[in-house]
Amino acid sequence: MLKEKVIVTSITTRTQYNATTWDTTTDKLFFLSEADLFGKINGTETANVKDYTYGNKVLVPNVNMRKFIGSTTYAWLRSPKNFIDHIAGVYYSSGVNDASRYYSKCGVRPALWVQMPPQ
Repeated sequence: MLKEKVIVTSITTRTQYNATTWDTTTDKLFFLSEADLFGKINGTETANVKDYTYGNKVLVPNVNMRKFIGSTTYAWLRSPKNFIDHIAGVYYSSGVNDASRYYSKCGVRPALWVQMPPQ
């Protein structure tokens, strides 16, 4: 069963836009960060390991996999963006935009780590 294979992951997220402090949560299901998709935070290259979900690398290197194609304009990420009530969103053209946390037309693309049994 999938729920038995999902790995609990420690997730760090900046506390607010341009902050140098992070919140840490322990989740099984989570949103990717702007760094996970683009290696950037607020449009600037980042090497801070806390901006990433895993290590210090982009998790989705394929530009076509970064695009959000759905019935909504973009999907939420977990990175804070521009204003106190906004978070980063991945746009249909594979770019990053900001989205109000209260905007109901955003999609979601959750992620999780799965432990596969040895072959």
